[in-house]
Amino acid sequence: MIASIVAWLGLTFRRLRDERSSAIAFFVLVLVSSLLAALAPRLLDRVADGTLRSELLAQPVALRSIQLIEEERINPSSDDPMGGPKDIASTLYARLPPEVQSVVSEQAIVADSGRYRVTAKLNDPTTMRLRIQPGAESRIQMVAGRMPTDAIETAPSYTLEVAIAASSATALKVGIGDTVPLDLDPTDPLVGRSRSNPILAKVVGTFEVLEADDPWWLGDPGLAGPVTRQIGADSIVIDTTALLTPEEYPRPSTRPPAG
Repeated sequence: MIASIVAWLGLTFRRLRDERSSAIAFFVLVLVSSLLAALAPRLLDRVADGTLRSELLAQPVALRSIQLIEEERINPSSDDPMGGPKDIASTLYARLPPEVQSVVSEQAIVADSGRYRVTAKLNDPTTMRLRIQPGAESRIQMVAGRMPTDAIETAPSYTLEVAIAASSATALKVGIGDTVPLDLDPTDPLVGRSRSNPILAKVVGTFEVLEADDPWWLGDPGLAGPVTRQIGADSIVIDTTALLTPEEYPRPSTRPPAG
């Protein structure tokens, strides 16, 4: 028995010696197969992560960002005009899973009014939204005038201070100190059946957006300049957005309607 085992071992070693290259190739094959088996899950994870990143980066900013939208009239708090929206934003954010919260690098609040029609005679129907967007002031450059304050005028008409893009001012045919007559646009779902609420937007400053493609804007070009909206084969509407100071919230929506 022992002699047979010794003879088998001797034969095996002679074969390995005579077929050294084959033995080395077999060893390398086994080694490579083992490494691939061990690394495969990590490689698949990396490929999946890389594919996901590529797909996300290929999407528009607005689609790859998390937007929590609340379409309602939010009352201010007693000590902070933007306190109400901030509380709502905190509540909505708290509902996100911790895994999602961990990848959020920055938060921002945008408060838009319902859409207003510009009642002045212009070449094309024109609208304006009034926007409060804390942080926007550091991403724009004033061309003329100044940033708006919470100063208001009640006579002869209810008037709010606004700043608009220089190109929007051109579209509206206004300059510093001019006013834009506005009334609620009933075709806007955010306005609905609200009664007429005419106001004046007094232009106290014009600006340029420093980086319109900055992801911080979430792909919204409103403050950068007028946006043309096609509503028919031969009909367009020019949409503009005006910037208000946060202290003005929520005056446009709480002012009693005319009449």
